[in-house]
Amino acid sequence: MTHSLFRTVCLSVVSLALLTACQDDTTTVTGYVEADRIHVGLPAGGQITAVEVTRGQSLQPGQSLFRLDDRAEQARRNATAARLEQARAQRDDLLTGLRPNEIQALLAQRDQAAADARQAGAELARQRGLSRAEASARTLLDRAEADSARAQARIAELEARIAQAREGARSAAVNAAEAAIAAAEADLAATEWALSQRIATAPAAARVEDILFQPGETVAAGAPVVALIDPDRIMIRLYLGPEQISRIRPGQALPVRCGGCPSGMTAQVRFIAGEASYAPPVLYSRDNAAALVFRVDAAPQAVTGILHPGQPVQITLPGPDGG
Repeated sequence: MTHSLFRTVCLSVVSLALLTACQDDTTTVTGYVEADRIHVGLPAGGQITAVEVTRGQSLQPGQSLFRLDDRAEQARRNATAARLEQARAQRDDLLTGLRPNEIQALLAQRDQAAADARQAGAELARQRGLSRAEASARTLLDRAEADSARAQARIAELEARIAQAREGARSAAVNAAEAAIAAAEADLAATEWALSQRIATAPAAARVEDILFQPGETVAAGAPVVALIDPDRIMIRLYLGPEQISRIRPGQALPVRCGGCPSGMTAQVRFIAGEASYAPPVLYSRDNAAALVFRVDAAPQAVTGILHPGQPVQITLPGPDGG
């Protein structure tokens, strides 16, 4: 009887030990939801003219967040656009040459110059005849020769202008006009880029976490105005001891439990710190080895809008044997 009772007690102790071992095979640790916030600012500073979002608002990629005063950039863009149009018009005018009515005017001037030249030639011939007969002063002959020469030069000038008008612009002038257009186009692109930098947009689908400045306030270049949370950048952060860290590996899915979380929710291990830290900050010794912890980040899988920064969650670690 005594031996039977002793055997029963021993079996009970062993069973309890085995049960305890099984229960301790997995470990539940507490982690907290963290989010890498996106702080949105602009390369240049200025006065905020509009904030187009509200706290908690869900955003689509490219949605406008806020605007800075852009009157100076608008003026520069408009002036550059006008200069570009002027350069293009000058180029087109060179390529087109003179209009038909302008060429007709040159032809009429050429005809008139030819008539003047004939008249000057006749007068020159008369003065030469009188000069040979010594019936005219030398000054009159000199004047007739000068008038005839001017008339011929005028005809040559008009013939050259007519030929140039019919042939179009010279290549050097066209090249200079094309260079002016290219410079104006580059300036316009620069001014339009500067104008676009006065509007901030959402870089990804996100939720507005905070608005740091309001319309009318002036911000410095690069200063954040709106803080966003990207659902794809929400992580569960936990700190594990040296023994616990050996149970997990990158890419491993860990069960997650929290208030309002769906059943079967998991988080995939994305990051395991390569160096340990101390919490609290004490010197390492055999007695305080438990204070040595490693940071672990795990990404929750297939959940949106359930987890919020600062929310505590329970993570189940596998047993020492990986079970």
